[in-house]
Amino acid sequence: MGQTCCAAWGVGRCRPPPVVESYTEGTVARLEQGGGYVVTRPFQVQIAGDRMIIPVGEWSDGASGPAPDVGLSWIVHDHVYTHRPPHVTRDQADRAMIEIARDIEGNGWFARYVACGFVFAPRFFDRAWLR
Repeated sequence: MGQTCCAAWGVGRCRPPPVVESYTEGTVARLEQGGGYVVTRPFQVQIAGDRMIIPVGEWSDGASGPAPDVGLSWIVHDHVYTHRPPHVTRDQADRAMIEIARDIEGNGWFARYVACGFVFAPRFFDRAWLR
């Protein structure tokens, strides 16, 4: 995917306007059995004008393939893919995952890993979005 992809997804010097408009801090815990993450303190996130409350008990199985698990960003991504808020597009959901990993969780390495050719080159989340 190269430099164009990285810049388009906000990893390089060029960053598009953020899609995560607001966020209130919540907490997640890693599940010991079966892997994945669960929300232990609720939080709100606003993406593209849609405010979502992520409740206690919401969970994610983490990566849908051979990708690193990072927690909160996967929960938000799975929540958007599952509940389909009316104003959030698929690309915004994917960008929100990267922004949360990079800016809130402090995982710049993950954002580079995802944006620069691993996930978005083959539209990795096709199966989940098309359900």
